[in-house]
Amino acid sequence: MTNKEHLAMVWEKRYTVTPISPDFIPVYGMEGPYQYANGRVLHFDPREQKYYDRTQDLYLSDREAEIVIMNKKTSFRSNVGGNIGG
Repeated sequence: MTNKEHLAMVWEKRYTVTPISPDFIPVYGMEGPYQYANGRVLHFDPREQKYYDRTQDLYLSDREAEIVIMNKKTSFRSNVGGNIGG
C-alpha cells in the first residue's frame, strides 16, 4: 500500500473534508483542492508527492502537511528559549 493510499484510508475512516467553495479552482496536474477542518485548502501534487498551498504559493513539508491533515493544534514555530513564565 502506498503512502497516498494509506492516507486516503485514514481520511475516510477518521477525518471529514468540508465542502469546497466554488472560489477554489483546481490546479492542472494536481489533485484536489481539499479543504480541511481548520479551513486550509491544499492540493496534492503527485509528481512531487507533496501538498501544495496555493494561497502561500509553496509546498508544505511532511510535518506541516500532517498537522493540517490530522487537524492538530500544534504551531509551526519552535519553542526557542525554553518555557517562559510560570
